[in-house]
Amino acid sequence: MGVLLAVLAASLAPGQSSQARITGRVIDPDGSAIAGAEVLAINEETGVSTRSRSNEAGIYVLPFLLPGSYTVTASYTGFKKYQRKGLVVETAQKLDLDIRLELGSVTEVVEVTAEAPLLESSSATVSQLLDSRVVTQMPLGNRRALELVRLAANTVWVDYSGLAKPLFSLAGGRTENQMFWLDGGNIQNMRLGVGQVDVDPPVETIREFRVVQNNYSAEFGGSAGGLVVTTTKSGTNRFRGSAFEYFRNDRLDAANFFAPLAGTRKVKAPLRYNLFGATLGGPVVRDKTHFFAGYEGTRRTDGDSQILTVPTELQRRGDFSATFQTNGKPLIIYDPATTRTVGGRVIRDPFPGNVIPADRIDPVARKLVSYWPLPNRPPVNLAGAQNFAGNRARKFTRDNVTGRLDHVFSDNNRFYFRFVYNNDPYGWTSNYPRREADPQSPFDAERDGVPNSVES
Repeated sequence: MGVLLAVLAASLAPGQSSQARITGRVIDPDGSAIAGAEVLAINEETGVSTRSRSNEAGIYVLPFLLPGSYTVTASYTGFKKYQRKGLVVETAQKLDLDIRLELGSVTEVVEVTAEAPLLESSSATVSQLLDSRVVTQMPLGNRRALELVRLAANTVWVDYSGLAKPLFSLAGGRTENQMFWLDGGNIQNMRLGVGQVDVDPPVETIREFRVVQNNYSAEFGGSAGGLVVTTTKSGTNRFRGSAFEYFRNDRLDAANFFAPLAGTRKVKAPLRYNLFGATLGGPVVRDKTHFFAGYEGTRRTDGDSQILTVPTELQRRGDFSATFQTNGKPLIIYDPATTRTVGGRVIRDPFPGNVIPADRIDPVARKLVSYWPLPNRPPVNLAGAQNFAGNRARKFTRDNVTGRLDHVFSDNNRFYFRFVYNNDPYGWTSNYPRREADPQSPFDAERDGVPNSVES
């Protein structure tokens, strides 16, 4: 179970962040720097504006930009106003945008509509962005966003260990040596000294994330094998929401080859997979304060057929006259009460007929053996091995709650609060009808309604 709280009050101080920035120079038609020009970036979804002024070298910086589409304007007395709409800014991106102002009245507007896409030329970082369209539309069996890491270059995917945590190698590094950032906060487990992610948010709450292979900035230091920078969704000036459910069921599956028989019918291993939830986001104060909330629940039961060995009816009574070794020789049961030393050797006498007398069987053992089911299939050898078929199931329950609040105090001061709650315990049911026969199982098959083994 994990709970993650994050609060960020941002000023112009640099630090680890999944937010982007736009920087460049404001110049005149001759290429000379223009000092004091006002540059403004307006988020087209939230209406939040970020303002900057160029310095004596004409350089401006627009920091702390959430991923999204922006309108960028620049103005200065004696020059026409510059305007560029639809400028897409991505997670952890540093864009270079030089702005050339033309002579004229500031009331005139030069709207740029056909410029080539901007390149991140100020950074040597090798990375790949997985945007909201990919995150939302890609078919994911478990609906976990970080499974999309396998789409990135230089990635060797291993598995989702324990149904919850992604395991992969990035850019030649070892597994579990990456770093994971969520909205500028570290979400990995450092108690073990490895980059094992503790929070893998649902796809419905993720806007986009960037997989960084190498040459990343020192602000993301501490990684021995790449990093993953994730941004959660935030509210906009429009109310938007979603509701969803994905499911699988064993009624749609065929029985396993090793599934136990109930008469002439095989009993299928259980499979119940329901993943459901909802999201909602919108404005609290338009152009200033926005919220986003999401819930996802998973109820999953994965069945598995196993072949085991249980005591036969004769063995329960202490009769091993029909029990053999795998080589076909009788299995001899010795009487421990006859233990003695002869000629330096410890010897014992076998029970007559290989049968333990009823009064020699411990009453506790006699009670315990009754908890095991009788064989329900022919053994595979004379030793009586693998004479029982049963189904067990891994029960997995996950609840994930995500909440986020964004507020703008001024151009240079922003605040966001994010709450993430994740609880995902799992355990195995028993192959046997009675849980006393398998005390390691934390679940009771009958109580939890899981179809289980079949006795003949």
